[in-house]
Amino acid sequence: MPILGITASSILKESGSFESIASAVGTGSSGTITFSSIPSTYKHLQVRFRALANTTGTDPYFRFNGISTTTYDWHQIAGNGSAVSSIGSPGDDGIRLMYGADGGTTYPMSGIIDILDYASTTKNKTVKTFAGQDLNGTYGGPVVLSSGLFRSTNAITSLSLILIGGPVFTTASVFSLYGIKG
Repeated sequence: MPILGITASSILKESGSFESIASAVGTGSSGTITFSSIPSTYKHLQVRFRALANTTGTDPYFRFNGISTTTYDWHQIAGNGSAVSSIGSPGDDGIRLMYGADGGTTYPMSGIIDILDYASTTKNKTVKTFAGQDLNGTYGGPVVLSSGLFRSTNAITSLSLILIGGPVFTTASVFSLYGIKG
């Protein structure tokens, strides 16, 4: 007999479904990946990525709708196996994905970016990310949990992932954008 209407089959059902919107692969000649013309038919968005840069010392971040003004805030907590750190920045020109990341030409950065209520025109947009990089023992390899705010009530129609300072995403970099039904 179900308790409060909960059955085994209702527990196993997903509350929303993921649908692939687009995928992109690094070109080896650009440090920017952009998803544009994002449909407004989903509740949330999710980006899953694995990224390699052509130089070390890169610091990846992302922007919405091509806006590069100081309308972004972000906070991050990171651990590397021996130390924990935190950092944040109000009024930045993008949301940092892995502040102080090595970037890496051999060991990829990988992670998930969740963009909540992206199509709303009445809310500022919030973002949560979980990312990491195994540096094969070097620097301990960071694991990062961060949150971000895009101070705009405009619906998000494009998303750009960018490497700071001129490095490029190699052809081993893969980015996938998903829509989450609500």
